[in-house]
Amino acid sequence: MGGPAARRRRQADRSQRRAERSPKAIFRVAATIERLERPQRAETAAALRAAAGPPSDDERLPAEGIRTLVAGGAEIGFHTLRHDLLTELPDDELADALREGRDELAAVTGTSLETISYPHGQADERVARAAREAGFGFGFVTARRRVDADTDPLLIPRIPPAMSPGKTALRLARAVAQ
Repeated sequence: MGGPAARRRRQADRSQRRAERSPKAIFRVAATIERLERPQRAETAAALRAAAGPPSDDERLPAEGIRTLVAGGAEIGFHTLRHDLLTELPDDELADALREGRDELAAVTGTSLETISYPHGQADERVARAAREAGFGFGFVTARRRVDADTDPLLIPRIPPAMSPGKTALRLARAVAQ
């Protein structure tokens, strides 16, 4: 059934199938989609929305659930309505993304929304400046580094949790040790 090259191909195929079944596969798929050019990303998003069907009533936290969180002491922040990669938006669309949906969510919480967690965990100086101009006081990016006195309050790194508590603890320890 073939020589060494065929065996290597079969092993690679098995490895690929195992990787596709792993819990981390969704992260690889998401990263691939994020690397697409904007028109292809929009086309892919539309195809995924069509395949998933219309959202059900239980996919979003209802207003009453949000109010319960606020009453319990949680601070509600903003994450944008469409989840665009903000670093790639032109200035006018960036300003819209930081505004659309914010007033509606603030009305539900009964508070002003001063914190943003950037979609995809990504922001740069231009996005931080636009967030500041939109009235946000704090912004969170996904990054494995510690916060210090020089950290821009609109570019605060947040260490993502890993698939296990032990790996999460290791990420935190490494960031603190920097």
